[in-house]
Amino acid sequence: MSETQQTLDVMRAVFAGFHAHDLAAVRGLLADDVAMPDPNTGAALHGPDALIAAVSVMLDAFPDLHVSVTNAFADGERGVVEVMRTGTHTGPLRLPSGEVPATGRKLHLGEAVVFVVRGGKVVSFTPYTDQLAGMMQLELLGGG
Repeated sequence: MSETQQTLDVMRAVFAGFHAHDLAAVRGLLADDVAMPDPNTGAALHGPDALIAAVSVMLDAFPDLHVSVTNAFADGERGVVEVMRTGTHTGPLRLPSGEVPATGRKLHLGEAVVFVVRGGKVVSFTPYTDQLAGMMQLELLGGG
């Protein structure tokens, strides 16, 4: 199998696990030194436990979360996946600024994630999400 095909397979498997709410499967695809940089702040999470804790926030807040891959591209160890996340906000949303109680609102949010995959494991996972669109859909800005 080519490095490009392996990268595509691993990226798709990450989102298949996320869609199935199988965080153990996702964790198994992460390198011990995996990093999740935040492109907005320059901060980064390090290690599988930190990454799984970060993505579990969505599953707690959106127990019916569906994640579908709409496009995937790779060249060697680097790849990009476009996904669509849909669900209903029926659980608490734990944000750095505090917990947001369930709003009952629907979410339909696109995301692009840039990956680096080496040896069949994710070493870097950088998500690009329109957080403002998500907040507007959940009516968290006070304007509806």
